[in-house]
Amino acid sequence: MIDERIVAAAVERLAALAPAHWPRATAEIQEGGAFLLLSVQLASSDQVHISPATRDSIVRTLNIIIPRFPDQTLGSWLVVVMSGSDVKESVLPNGA
Repeated sequence: MIDERIVAAAVERLAALAPAHWPRATAEIQEGGAFLLLSVQLASSDQVHISPATRDSIVRTLNIIIPRFPDQTLGSWLVVVMSGSDVKESVLPNGA
């Protein structure tokens, strides 16, 4: 199960991956501890997309930290990239 220790590690590492783009990350445990929804707020409304290198770093980092669960066929986490109240993009464990 995803616990507060995993959440803290995931939030810390996600925020550290691109501090110039998003100063902090938030997280919410869902599905009874089998899924983690992470969110980052872009620091600038001018930025629309995250770079492929940053996306790859997110996937590599979170796949190490967050355990996989067989009943989560698309993965155990999702990162939502926000600008204001708009979702700009998302990152899944498979890099999509």
